[in-house]
Amino acid sequence: MNPYAYQSLAALIINILLAVYILSKNPRGATARIYVLLLVAFILWDIPEFILRGFPPDDPSQLLALTRLEWTGISFIPGLMSHFVLAYPRKSSFLDYPWSLLIIYTPSVVFTSFLWAGNLLVESVVTGPMGYSAKVGALYMPLGSLYALIIILALSHLGRAYAQAGDTRTRTRSGLMLLGFAVPVLAGIVSEVYGPYLFQTGTRVGLGTAYTTAFTAIVAYTVFRYRFLVIEPATEVVTVGRAFRWEKGRNYLVLEKGRRASFGAFRELVQDVPGLCVTAFPPQILSDEFTLQRTPILWLSSQEAYQWTLKPSYLEVEVLQTILRFMRENQGSAILLDDLEYLCQVNGFRSTMRSVSQMTGAASKNGCTLIMSLSPSSVEPQQEAALRSLFDDVQSHPDEVSPKASLVPPGSILWERGREECFRAISRATLTPKILVSTLLPEKLQAAYELYDASFLWVNPSSHPRFPSHDPSRLPFEVLRDVSKALPKDSLVYVGELEILIEQAGFLPVLEYVKHLMDVAALRSGLVVASVGRGSIAPSQLAILEKRFASVVA
Repeated sequence: MNPYAYQSLAALIINILLAVYILSKNPRGATARIYVLLLVAFILWDIPEFILRGFPPDDPSQLLALTRLEWTGISFIPGLMSHFVLAYPRKSSFLDYPWSLLIIYTPSVVFTSFLWAGNLLVESVVTGPMGYSAKVGALYMPLGSLYALIIILALSHLGRAYAQAGDTRTRTRSGLMLLGFAVPVLAGIVSEVYGPYLFQTGTRVGLGTAYTTAFTAIVAYTVFRYRFLVIEPATEVVTVGRAFRWEKGRNYLVLEKGRRASFGAFRELVQDVPGLCVTAFPPQILSDEFTLQRTPILWLSSQEAYQWTLKPSYLEVEVLQTILRFMRENQGSAILLDDLEYLCQVNGFRSTMRSVSQMTGAASKNGCTLIMSLSPSSVEPQQEAALRSLFDDVQSHPDEVSPKASLVPPGSILWERGREECFRAISRATLTPKILVSTLLPEKLQAAYELYDASFLWVNPSSHPRFPSHDPSRLPFEVLRDVSKALPKDSLVYVGELEILIEQAGFLPVLEYVKHLMDVAALRSGLVVASVGRGSIAPSQLAILEKRFASVVA
């Protein structure tokens, strides 16, 4: 067998092993999935190359088909590499645009189309320095130059992420990733992209899989050394005052309307031990407010905004297993599970109770400090009593959600004091654009509060001749989709008359709608203002809604 076939075989084995490892550690991580797809492209390159070098067929048509299959994997590398670096270490705002993936992957589709449609990219198969290889066609130079340009742009974005890295550990990890991309990619551009012309052979040198092996080896080292794409425990470097001094190794249930006590006590603990925070509130806001600079924060959200998101409806499958694994791997750590009332609504009390029982048991077994936050009056008294029985200590704090009403993004305000005052505040706000989702007639709101610069979406079963309208039964789907599309950065979104929406669509759909809208707004530095009439909904529903907002005007 051609000895160069072993190079392709080694690359194939390494890429498969690393792909399996990444998927086993973080199967739902957005960045992990993109990286695995990049490894799949490498694998699609490795397999045909191994056959061409080790066991080439005698039929020329089969040789050409294998070569085109090999180049299909090569063609998708620029798109996947660009997608990866735009998602790492934090998702780029460019990916929020619905046409972003079309722009990223169109060149790869063009390369593949020329590859299979004729001989303009690959003319034929010839014997190269390391075995059978493609003889390049007439369009190879311009398409190859575009290929190289896309990869260089991706590298520049990764270099910018390295330059902006904050702490030393993140900078080292980003530097290794940059090294893993830059060295083999730049060498590959010279020998594989421009090699056919630089060396006047008409074909690639054939070292491409060697470069991908070097790339994979460096990234594999990053994975095992710095646990890249995996939840990485860390303690906070910046110290805070100790106002709580809770005993370590105990399970705490915190009854509070806001988050100050649970997060304050958790923040004290994670300057001594590694911690993990799981919350349905936008992580960046909590990170800034409580100076959680190194502690991983898992976001209970369908928005894949950054590295760690968990679907709240997958409580027993995803959320529970992630927390249990963290406890096993980091004994003595601190874990904060926020928004227990929200999980009860999404998953049902029985399922949530079962998961909480498993978490408290695992925390005691592994010497961890477990803190869970529950809004008072959000569950039935007998349900609260059942939850209390699972904890070593129950802390009641009168702390309420911040009463400030400044319309400054990013943030969220639940307005309970009076609809008219709320509309007047929105009218005076300097934020633009303003998007109002309301059950009230748009033309009346425009005239009464001079909201002529606002966009309206009327939530009503009837259609409107001038303004877009949606049936409230389609609230979490069509309305959310349309508002999300129209939501630029630094905008103000009003969601009005929640009590009417709850009456028409049900509480859980409205809760999910408000939650998703606030998540989207948080990603785009927006402000969400919602209004509800005090006394117009059940106290438990009001308590759950209040916990979702950063401020409440009562």
